[in-house]
Amino acid sequence: MVSSRIPSRDPDRALRDEQARAGHKLLAGPHILARGKDGELHSYTLDEYGNSTHGLESQIRSVWGMTLLTLGVLATALTCLIAFIYSCTTPSGPAWLGVAGFVVLGACTWIGAQATLREARAKALRRRKGIPDPIK
Repeated sequence: MVSSRIPSRDPDRALRDEQARAGHKLLAGPHILARGKDGELHSYTLDEYGNSTHGLESQIRSVWGMTLLTLGVLATALTCLIAFIYSCTTPSGPAWLGVAGFVVLGACTWIGAQATLREARAKALRRRKGIPDPIK
C-alpha cells in the first residue's frame, strides 16, 4: 500500500519499497526497516542502525553531537566533585550535594559515552558494508 501523502517522481519507487518490505520479512533475527538517506528502504540489523531517536532515547543524531554532550556532562560532574572536595576544607563541613551531583552526572556521562560508542560502531559498520545512514 502506497501512501498518497508522499508524492514520488519515481514511478518504480513503490515497487522497490514493496520488494524491500518482502525481503525484510524473510530475514532472520531482529531488523529495522527504515528509509536510508538515499531515499530507499533498507533493512538494518540492530548493530547497523545504531541509536534510536524515537521515544525517550537520544535525540542527537551525530557522533560529534553525542561526544560534545557527553564531554559537557563530564565537565559538570567534575565541577561537582571539585566543589565537594573544596567544601571539605571549609569549617562548615562538606556539602554532600556535590557528591550526589557527581554520582548522577557521572552516570549520565557513562550512558552518553555508551551511546556515542554505539553510534560510532554502527556508522563504521554501515560504511564498511556500503549501506547509507538511516533517516531516524
